[in-house]
Amino acid sequence: MKRNMTPKKKRILFVSGGVAALLTVVITALLLFINVNVYKPLIEAAASDAIGMDFKIGGPMKIVLFPRFGVSLEKVLIKKGEMDFLSAEKVRIGLRLFPLIKREVRISEFTIIEPKITIERDKNGRFNFEGPIQKPAKEEKLPAALLTMGSFVISKGELIFLDRISNARTELNGIDLNIKALSFSAERSHRLLQDISFSGTFQCKAIKTKDFEVGNIRFDMKGKDGIFDISPIAMNFFGKGERGSIRVDITGKTPLFRVQYSASKFDFERFWKAVSKKQIARGDANPADKKSGNKTELTDVDLTIASLSLGRGGKDLFNNISFSGNFQCKALKTKDFEAKNIRLDMKGKDGIFDISPITMNFFGGTEKGAIKADLTGDSPFLKIQFAATNFDFEKFVDAFSKKKIMKGQMDFSLNIVTNGKNLEEMKRRMNGEASLKGENLLLYGIDLDSLLSKIQESQNFSLVDVGAFFLAGPLGTVLTKGYDFAGVYKETRGGQGIIKKLVSEWRIKNGIAEAEDVALSTQKNRVAMKGGLDFVNSRFDDVTVAALDEKGCAKFSQKIHGPFRKPQIEKISTLETIVGPAVKLFEKAQKFVGWGKCKVFYKGSIKHPI
Repeated sequence: MKRNMTPKKKRILFVSGGVAALLTVVITALLLFINVNVYKPLIEAAASDAIGMDFKIGGPMKIVLFPRFGVSLEKVLIKKGEMDFLSAEKVRIGLRLFPLIKREVRISEFTIIEPKITIERDKNGRFNFEGPIQKPAKEEKLPAALLTMGSFVISKGELIFLDRISNARTELNGIDLNIKALSFSAERSHRLLQDISFSGTFQCKAIKTKDFEVGNIRFDMKGKDGIFDISPIAMNFFGKGERGSIRVDITGKTPLFRVQYSASKFDFERFWKAVSKKQIARGDANPADKKSGNKTELTDVDLTIASLSLGRGGKDLFNNISFSGNFQCKALKTKDFEAKNIRLDMKGKDGIFDISPITMNFFGGTEKGAIKADLTGDSPFLKIQFAATNFDFEKFVDAFSKKKIMKGQMDFSLNIVTNGKNLEEMKRRMNGEASLKGENLLLYGIDLDSLLSKIQESQNFSLVDVGAFFLAGPLGTVLTKGYDFAGVYKETRGGQGIIKKLVSEWRIKNGIAEAEDVALSTQKNRVAMKGGLDFVNSRFDDVTVAALDEKGCAKFSQKIHGPFRKPQIEKISTLETIVGPAVKLFEKAQKFVGWGKCKVFYKGSIKHPI
């Protein structure tokens, strides 16, 4: 059955056909009769005035129909002074046709193909795309042409960032940016970021600086009402399985950031090379030195920085930044040791930074610490607190020596403050205290009572070797690293011994650690140490080790002074160095036997064996 078309439908069909015919005529006329290149000077002048930079079109302009109606510009160049800010092989501007018929320009999409962008920040912190600072006479509005733009695309782009403050150069290669669902909820230009909404993706083949390179970056992003989310972020940076996210909130007076980062494995060696290349060049220690064959790896890393607020940057960056956050790591592994369950909280504001508490399981015990840095003055101030309870001394020594020395649990604490513009200044101004304590420590292959007896009866060994035990904790790692106790083992013929109690308390003043209460007791003897360790000049400062009688007087003693690496002994002796097996401590020991009224050598907490 044939159904007649209603008059209303006939009118709609007639109008639609007429509009389609009109569009065909208009497009044909545009393509055949209009040479858009004659408008190039007008477009260049208008664009230059709008952006405050020189805008030039070096190639032809064309009207295109596919994939959308619009204009194509080739060899586009934007200059700021003598520097190229942006150059692009091609720019495509999609135009909405109906407004164009009414002689109104409405952009539907904006695509930049193969752009090269150079952003420069001068020594005053201003960027090369910023115009002169001036207060507008009235509130400016966004160009009406931009309000209908639905997408913005960059394809195969490159970006170079030059920072004249730090003399740093950062390159981004292979950039692909696709912004879609782009809209503006208001026409006010000063609220552009608060009123914009969009979603999109970003990809970059590599980000390069002088010291490191990040590859295969990809993330999704969206923004609305002044809040922008960049998540998830995938990359190949310093490890494997790296993921992250960033949230930016500009709804308030000060922009706030939230940054999250996680990695299944984090290569600390690669990270250290990136952040400390200059320090290594000056000869500072590198914990990831390839020569040592040591590699530091962190597993299951999680970092969160919240409420991050940045100043304008430059030299005052650390004084203007504020944040709070936390860091967690399941394990930190090197060739020699492993720390587990590392966690720390941190916060910073107005140049003062607190990392507290720091907790971990290191050498079988429980370790806690805190770090405070104050960068507000001319010389940065640093405060470090650390305490280890019931740590396994055997595991600690295993990290620095392959030989078994001593078994048992010990407590260690460190509390220091310092300030300075460099490491040497900080060493000279270091003050605080350090403590090492332990009880019922088993000595492998070493019987100190037998050794002390041999020293008293003969002159073929050194009492200072006994003093190495006072330095064997974290305070004296620099002195005892590599010490194998071979001479002690030989003298005692492999017997075992017991240290009933050991205390090693030091007061640090201006980089010199002075012995406050440094002694140990065995089953039969008591030994004490006096003197200082000069870490500024790497020297022993009149260190004396003495075997004591019941009154605390020295039965016999020996002194050591001079450089850590080549110490001097007051008497002719064989030297088995505290810092390495290659040098010997003493050839002979001098034996002192006291009689009559003695001068008390030690008045500390270690009691004489009963």
